[in-house]
Amino acid sequence: TAEWEQWRQHRELLERHLPFRDFVYRTRLSGSHNAGRYLKVSGKPIHDAEGRFLGYRGTGTDITEQVKAETALQDSELRLRRIIDLVPHMIFAKDRQGRFLLANRATATALGVTVDDLIQQPHVTVHHVDAETDRMLADDREVIDSGIPKFIAEEPFTDHAGQVRTVQILKIP
Repeated sequence: TAEWEQWRQHRELLERHLPFRDFVYRTRLSGSHNAGRYLKVSGKPIHDAEGRFLGYRGTGTDITEQVKAETALQDSELRLRRIIDLVPHMIFAKDRQGRFLLANRATATALGVTVDDLIQQPHVTVHHVDAETDRMLADDREVIDSGIPKFIAEEPFTDHAGQVRTVQILKIP
């Protein structure tokens, strides 16, 4: 497993008496299932006047609460991803420059890319109908600048295959 490989690499550093930084591991308490604390340790080798290795001097930090918070955030993001991907309508968020910050599968499919490929991409690089892209980005900036939602009852949208659809859009800041 990945955990065993990390330990193997760490032991190799220790055996060679090399410094290490930010090694994270989980302690295991006997008699409990998956219990323990997450620790992050760093150390520098210490040698005597003749250059003999004496041991390590370093620091250790309990990062259990940080790991729990990161895990909870990842779980929450995964739940959000599952929910928005179930919605058959395009859902996305973009920044002022038109880069996709969040998008569901329906949005990515309409643009002919994967969700992962879409994130952080500027709208102009994935939607190749200039007039539509210019209008959409102008509407995005208007909503961002004004802070006022904008409802568009009908707007043409050309998907990656060239099929033109009429879509209804609600843009919110």
